[in-house]
Amino acid sequence: MGTQSRTSSGTNPVVRFGLIGLMLAVGLAFLLATSVFGIGRGGVFGSHDFTYFTSAGEAWLDGESPYDLDSLNAAADRYYEGTPLDGQVKFESVLFYPPQFFPLAALSGGLPFDASRFGVAAITVISAFAIGWVCLWCYRRDGGAATTMLGSLAMGLAVAQTIGNPFVSHNIWMGQTSVLAAALMLCGFALCCRGWAWIGTAVIALGCFKPTLAVAIVPLVLIRWPKQTLIVMPIVGLATAAYPLLTQGPIQHTMDWLAAVSTYRDFEPNQPDFQHYFGVQSLIRSLGVPAPKLIPVAAIAALAVIVFRKRLTDCEQAAFMICIPIVLFQGHDYDLIVLAPAIALLAARLSRSFIGLGLLSAGVLALFMPLRMVLDLEGPPVVARYREIVTVIMLTTLLITTLTRSARESPAIEPN
Repeated sequence: MGTQSRTSSGTNPVVRFGLIGLMLAVGLAFLLATSVFGIGRGGVFGSHDFTYFTSAGEAWLDGESPYDLDSLNAAADRYYEGTPLDGQVKFESVLFYPPQFFPLAALSGGLPFDASRFGVAAITVISAFAIGWVCLWCYRRDGGAATTMLGSLAMGLAVAQTIGNPFVSHNIWMGQTSVLAAALMLCGFALCCRGWAWIGTAVIALGCFKPTLAVAIVPLVLIRWPKQTLIVMPIVGLATAAYPLLTQGPIQHTMDWLAAVSTYRDFEPNQPDFQHYFGVQSLIRSLGVPAPKLIPVAAIAALAVIVFRKRLTDCEQAAFMICIPIVLFQGHDYDLIVLAPAIALLAARLSRSFIGLGLLSAGVLALFMPLRMVLDLEGPPVVARYREIVTVIMLTTLLITTLTRSARESPAIEPN
């Protein structure tokens, strides 16, 4: 059978794996070039959101609160003294992350500037590969072709679209955490599905420092693995937040964080009309309709996945639940990495169609087009409608993923 398969496909395993390896190498080279090495970027590597992490870590380690603006700015002055950003870091808003963010903040603020920014960049690159592993899991579980040249291209696309994603590069350059949080939750979910629920739920809990990504997938995990979720997640949550809660007072510090979160929408980058803000709400508002928050719609969508979960595969559940909060609730361009598993599923389902795979590749290029390149294009209509085009592509990706169910898929397996 193996000989017949190689003959009929006309490809050699070495050639196929070499092709996949080349796609991954190109993706990694693009990622590092446009992030760590700053090609096509402005400013200083680590001079954006990353400054919040280091300053919050400095504040927490010194017994101060990053939810107090004066304390956060004072911590920034101390941390960046003698660095290229000395005197340049000035915050207008407090930290919005919960106390569970302390381990990453402490790592960032406890190391010198160069060691910190390159260390966090390395963690993000590893996280991108971890999401790539989840995409490979989705591709294989969904019956994607593996022994043909076209199948190799599809498999390479399923993984490389994560590693070479410009928004992963954006995470590294800015110092954002969407890639890390998504990797922890997706890898944790995959581990749960593979019979490692005790470890998987702990990994998911580590990623809950970004609640907007966790708000849908955690209830699903609670329904499917209730014992592990109810035991492990609170322990991990309390352990990661223990230091700031104990040094600042658990009730007061939690109230300070909730007060900080309540001001999130007061700042322009967190408003639906901001150019880097994506989602259905932004799409509706761009049509002149004063759309409110779509939290009820997102809740209904997540509930539908939970109710009909036995009709969905494990991979579909992961892909939908990680996407729902970003598409229907709120998300910035650096959050679009969460679409990676859905794209991997589509790559598997189109792995036997040259035309279909070509259309998917074109869609991925349009979806992940860096905004800087769009803004450099002449023609205001293209720029003015960029966010709407991206949102439509996101919705189309999820819709096609829902409709193109493969007969080779394995049903989700519920725990005993």
